[in-house]
Amino acid sequence: YAYYYSKYPNGEAYSRIVFPYNPYGINFWEKAKGKGKPLEKDSEAWVGDQFWSFCTGSPNTYELILDSFSQIREERTLEIHFKGTSNLYHLVIYLIEFQ
Repeated sequence: YAYYYSKYPNGEAYSRIVFPYNPYGINFWEKAKGKGKPLEKDSEAWVGDQFWSFCTGSPNTYELILDSFSQIREERTLEIHFKGTSNLYHLVIYLIEFQ
């Protein structure tokens, strides 16, 4: 915060702990160990779409990401186009163009 406020004294900075993936598929806070305590839902921690929608500025981004991975898995896109390659650059470019 110190660096940010030294550059932008009138700015507003926030911090959150994020869980970009919800492994439970349902209410994260009910299933998480200790129900996520001592973290306060929304004000101290974000789960899934809260984080991704903040990053992109679009709602339902988390669902789009999950759907994309499901589509790639079902169509075996990675196996077909990248079998035997470890070139991460080409993989990333392909995934960007795939959407």
